[in-house]
Amino acid sequence: NKTASPTSATSGDTVVYTITISNSGPGDATGVEVSDQLPAGVSYTSDTPSQGTYNSSSGIWSVGNLANGASATLTINVLVN
Repeated sequence: NKTASPTSATSGDTVVYTITISNSGPGDATGVEVSDQLPAGVSYTSDTPSQGTYNSSSGIWSVGNLANGASATLTINVLVN
């Protein structure tokens, strides 16, 4: 699931993207990676993953292991050009 806040913005505004993933099982997931490219017209400023690391150049969130029933969240802040 990916959301943006605010849903509309103009040049100079900050937009926060939140990506949430979950593991519905039945087993644990290992080596989880999520790929998400930022749209044109924005510049990356920062990120906050609940676990793992995010590479802003490649758009890859390396989550690692995700237990059955667990979820993880990545927040990405961008500046609208």
